Amino acid sequence: MPASIPVVIDTDPGVDDALALALALASPELSVRAVTTVAGNVDLATGTANAGYLLRILAPGRGIRLGQGCAKPLARDLVTAEEVHGSDGLAGITGHEGWRRRSADSTDIAADAVDVIIEEVAQSPEPVTVIALGPLTNVAAALQRDPAAMRRAAGIVVMGGSLHAGGNVTPRAEFNFYVDPEAADAVMASGLPVVVTPLDVTHQLAVSDETVESRLLSRPEPRSAFLGELIRRARAEQFTGRGGKLLLHDPAAVATLLWPELFTMQSHALTVGGGDGDQRGAMRPTTDNDAGPERTPSQVAVDVAADSAVKRIVERLVAVGDPG
Repeated sequence: MPASIPVVIDTDPGVDDALALALALASPELSVRAVTTVAGNVDLATGTANAGYLLRILAPGRGIRLGQGCAKPLARDLVTAEEVHGSDGLAGITGHEGWRRRSADSTDIAADAVDVIIEEVAQSPEPVTVIALGPLTNVAAALQRDPAAMRRAAGIVVMGGSLHAGGNVTPRAEFNFYVDPEAADAVMASGLPVVVTPLDVTHQLAVSDETVESRLLSRPEPRSAFLGELIRRARAEQFTGRGGKLLLHDPAAVATLLWPELFTMQSHALTVGGGDGDQRGAMRPTTDNDAGPERTPSQVAVDVAADSAVKRIVERLVAVGDPG
């Protein structure tokens, strides 16, 4: 049993992606081996620059690999969400004095992200978990490129989909699955152990007052001050506000790995709709009428002890600046 779970974080940074990365980096239960980027919330170049920027601030000196991945979905044009996350993907903080993003933040890229995922999964002496916070394009591409290597993964934790909660892009589709439904369906059909953290639980987890940012901003560590300013800016802007609430979508996926006891899970073989109609990106239990081989059931989070989960996430974020 490893002292900590080795993970690769595949992400499209994103405000809540940044908070999820901070949560993972602050958690001794997890060992972040690599961060890989995919187009989604923002275009690939912006997302990769954001990932390098976040690692510089949140994990200085830790030598975490950075890989740049797929610039568009497997079979369709890219849809982004700057109206939700801001033009820079991070609520404008990268242009804020004291937190300006440097041009060098995207230059030290280890390799192609799909290769990074495959290498980390195949070469680790302990099974690696892939935490996928954006569209599943990179993960699906890794499954296509080297399915034998990917079978060594401990599993894939996915932030995406909606079982019963409705969508946030269409009435049925969550953003990540809407952007690349073919990739999402390929992951659900992969036969690997998959944990899905859908809108059913992420809509229950929100930071809704000034307490968190004030606690972070009052601490002397730069990482804490950065997270406090990021949350403050995100909550203040209409594009993420939802009445002052900042939903913790991506941190919820990390939390399912850290504290599974807080989540109620159901087992479902899942199908993700394709096409361009109302079913695009819609996640549903597979039926006997669906074509193709039988699918291995995924574990789907359908409920959460919300107050406890938010409290634990916040405490880890507040502690992110502590040594070690």
